[in-house]
Amino acid sequence: MVGKYDADRLAHPGLSTAVIEQDRGGGECSYWACIPTKALLRSTAALRAACRLPGAREAVTDALDSTAALRRRDGFVSR
Repeated sequence: MVGKYDADRLAHPGLSTAVIEQDRGGGECSYWACIPTKALLRSTAALRAACRLPGAREAVTDALDSTAALRRRDGFVSR
C-alpha cells in the first residue's frame, strides 16, 4: 500500500506521481480519525447555514439534536 507521502519519494526528478485510493474520493481527508469529527461538525454547520439563509431560517424550529448528530457520526465510524 502506498500513501501520499510515499508518492513524493517515488517520483523521479521532473515527473510527478498520483495515488488513487479506491475507498476515498478526491479531496477527502486521508486521516480516518478526522472523518468522525467532520461528520459531527457538519450537523452544526448545516444548522448555522440554514439559520442565516432567508426562507430556510424561518423553517428552523428547534436547536440541534445532539443525540441524532452523534448517531450520524457513529454511522460514519461503523461503516
